[in-house]
Amino acid sequence: YATRDDSLEIGVEIPRAEVRLDRLYLDGKPTFLRMVPHHDESAEFLSELGFNPVWIRDTGNRELIKRLARKGIWSMGTPPETEATGEESSPADQVSMLPFDASLDPIVFWMLGNGISAAERKKLIAWADQIKDADKKLNRPLLADITGLERIYSRYIPLMGLSRPVLNSSMGYLDYRDWLIERQRLSRPGTFGWTWIQTEPVSETVRSRSSMVQSPINVHHEQMRLQVYSALASGCRSVGYWSTRSLEEDAPGSLERQLSIKQLNLELLLLGDLLATGELQGQLPVKTKTPLKPGDRIEAAIFKTSLGILLLPVWYDANGQFVPGQMVGENVEILIKGGIPEASTVWEISTTGEDNLVRKQVAGGTLVTLNRLNTASAIFVPHDERALDRIRRLRMRTAALSAATAVELARVKLDMTRAIDRELASLGVDQPVGALKLREANVWLTQASEQLRNRNYHSARLNAEYACQALRILQREHWNFAVGSRKHPVSSPHLISF
Repeated sequence: YATRDDSLEIGVEIPRAEVRLDRLYLDGKPTFLRMVPHHDESAEFLSELGFNPVWIRDTGNRELIKRLARKGIWSMGTPPETEATGEESSPADQVSMLPFDASLDPIVFWMLGNGISAAERKKLIAWADQIKDADKKLNRPLLADITGLERIYSRYIPLMGLSRPVLNSSMGYLDYRDWLIERQRLSRPGTFGWTWIQTEPVSETVRSRSSMVQSPINVHHEQMRLQVYSALASGCRSVGYWSTRSLEEDAPGSLERQLSIKQLNLELLLLGDLLATGELQGQLPVKTKTPLKPGDRIEAAIFKTSLGILLLPVWYDANGQFVPGQMVGENVEILIKGGIPEASTVWEISTTGEDNLVRKQVAGGTLVTLNRLNTASAIFVPHDERALDRIRRLRMRTAALSAATAVELARVKLDMTRAIDRELASLGVDQPVGALKLREANVWLTQASEQLRNRNYHSARLNAEYACQALRILQREHWNFAVGSRKHPVSSPHLISF
């Protein structure tokens, strides 16, 4: 490997990134990226939220790169661009790019842009070729988020982003997952796929509501979580959290967004080794004794990984992109076709604990029973005890922080839901279950806080999630009442969110 000239100056060793087929390696270790664009957030804040690479626009900002590196965060930057990479220029007209000097050595990845269309094909391909020629010393991987020509672009961009907005739209999470699967199939075999997770409403919605002096839309934790797990279930190898403003800002809904990202990144940290090496095998049907709402579906993505089998059961809420529903099922059954070895153990793994699950050999495979599914979960069938120990060691690092984050998230959601419920009640549209669900949420939150003080982290997180479940029921009741007999919630700006 080539070495970087300025590692000593930065004070931290900068890793070497390389792509081998559809896997990303940093210093030889398979890696799952948790990305974010930089909007003047502090390195300390970004570290607390759990990002590993940050997309910085100014690659000459050595002080920022240094601060990020010292917090264990890698930098990905937009490389220089020559003036002759315009749409009409032919390959023969392209100007060669000078070799990148040592001042750019701390950059780990090159990010070429976001939402790149088919019309930009000539420009992007010429630019990618120039970068490869100029970066022969380190040969850093290229990323770009594209909106078409997947097979062509995947020849030049080894880390290819495929993204589209889901929230407050007519596209449900199941359709979103299938869209991601289809777009990845259109690329060349072995392409590393990733996607942006929507953390805020699209700009058009923000501008429209602002012009009409309407309340801003908040993105719920469950909406981001369903996006993340839908993306994972599609086979995406990494995710980024898209934002157009600082995550550190003090604005309505910003605290829930921060807490949600922190919790999701803890989950991705726990699953990172499995996701970085996992090969998606397909989707398994899931049964539950809990009745599903019309249009809802539960399926489990199954992966073969270097450490064992990973299952990701996901509750695809048909209207969750507007207002998340209850999404909790009891006695959830998953049939692993072909079965697993008799001696294998099956575990539900989380950021605060592991639960040994009941499994039974039946005709056609192994039936695994999950006592309770809340939105999404992770089930692990380790190859051996050492593989499970790796997960346990990671969980011991995440448990206290995850439990505290879950409790704070439930508190924020309770305050928000109570305030909106009170406002709606003043307008004469209160819901019969309102007072009951708010009391239930408060009881669960009180118990969660007590468990957190007693360092019973697993129970604290679960009780906090029970509180959020009660609040989702109330939020959906309000939304159902507002929608009434309308078939298309997108027809009114008042129906696309709670």
